[in-house]
Order: sequence, then structure tokens, then C-alpha cells
Amino acid sequence: MFFDNRPKIDLKPTKLDRYVDITTFGLLILAFLYTCFQYNSLPELIPMHFNFDGTATRYDSKDMIWIIYIIGFPIIYGGYYLNKFPHLFNYPTKITAENAKTMYQHATRLMRFINLIMALIFTVLSIEIVRVSKQDNQQISQVAHYIIIALVVILTVGPLVSILWHLKAKKRN
Repeated sequence: MFFDNRPKIDLKPTKLDRYVDITTFGLLILAFLYTCFQYNSLPELIPMHFNFDGTATRYDSKDMIWIIYIIGFPIIYGGYYLNKFPHLFNYPTKITAENAKTMYQHATRLMRFINLIMALIFTVLSIEIVRVSKQDNQQISQVAHYIIIALVVILTVGPLVSILWHLKAKKRN
């Protein structure tokens, strides 16, 4: 493979890295526990899809609320586990022994923040599904709506900005 020659470095997570990882999994666990405690009080049909305005457009059995965690936990854990192998990531520049540690640190930090943002999205969605299910209102709250939109934009634009910033810094050196 083309990255066989990349240095394999045992990166030690920084305090920030550990904090982000703990926060990420903590959010998912708290949202899961919240859903567990609220599950029996949910109606048989709950909203499972919301349009761009935040209005519920599809209702399913309340058992479908678990799909958030069936999808969310493996995705988040997969990103966490993948951070153990930064030499397998794609990079916008050639990885050498001189730049490997810095590049790997930036890449794993970016992956951690992507995981955190995805955990926030899953958490807000699950809380809003429970909240909307228990009320006559068929819309997610405006605050949650804006949070989800902002997180999706950050998740989309953030990595691109990070790559462009890195390439710009590389040209200066």
C-alpha cells in the first residue's frame, strides 16, 4: 500500500484529547440513559424525521428511537478506534519522519472534534424526539433546530477549513 513507509508513532493523547473523548462518549451515554428513562412514557408513534423547518414529517413505532444509538455508537466508536492508526489517514501532504508527529496530532484532533460534533447531533436529536413525542407540538424547538443546522455546517466546513489552513501554513514554511 502507498502508506507502508509512513512512520508509525505511538501518540499519547493530550489532556484536551482525553477531555474531548470523555465528553463525546459522555454525551451519548447521557442521551441513551435519558431515552431509557423516558421510553415507557412515550406514545406508540413518535416522530422520526423532521424537515428543514423542524416539522415532523414521519412517525414510527417508539422502538425506532433505538436506531439513533444503533447507528451512533458504532460510528463514534469507529472514529475513536481509528485514531489509534493515524498512519492510515489521508493527508494533503507527504508524511515524513520529520512531520509525522505534528500531522498525526492534527489529524487525530480533527477526528476527535468530528466525533464530538456527531455525538452532539445524535444527543440533540434524541432529546428532541422524546420532547416532541410527549407534547402536542410537532416541531423541534428553534434552539435545537439552529444547533443542529450549525453543527452540520461546522461538520461540513470545519474539516475543509482545517485542511486549507494547514496547506496555507505549509506554503509559508
